[in-house]
Amino acid sequence: MRKYKWGILTAGKMSAKFVKALKLLNNAELFAVASRDAERARHFADELGFKKYYSNYEELASDPEVEIIYIASPHSHHFEHTMLCLRNRKAVLCEKAFSLNSREVEAMINESRQKGVFLMEALWPPFQPVYQKPGKYCSAVKRENLFTLMPDSDSRHLTILPTGNSTLN
Repeated sequence: MRKYKWGILTAGKMSAKFVKALKLLNNAELFAVASRDAERARHFADELGFKKYYSNYEELASDPEVEIIYIASPHSHHFEHTMLCLRNRKAVLCEKAFSLNSREVEAMINESRQKGVFLMEALWPPFQPVYQKPGKYCSAVKRENLFTLMPDSDSRHLTILPTGNSTLN
């Protein structure tokens, strides 16, 4: 079975959680990780079993052996980091929220198409049975129209912040 060489852009908690799941796949090779802090990248690589580590994102994106990059930087940097990877012809799995606005998302999609590389928001629900089963029985119903959740009024999802409101969750 062919193994895909994964790069991880940022060495934080979300990346560590993702890598634990990635280790369950037979076709994934933990190849390289990048952090702005070289020591943090080295520690992450050693602890989780990566072959390489970098102290900047440009080196990861330009590594000719890396095939796909998971991005878990703060929302405010998703566009910049995704575009960096796409311009280097890397497939991208970007943590949610994909970006800050539709203009950035459109640019990301256009770059992905232009370069001919895979681009996806890292969102688990579409792959869970609760989303997949209704589609089998109700082919005319769009998945996104199946239900709506209304948070309590004191929820953080109703707080208007530049990168933390309901549009990003």
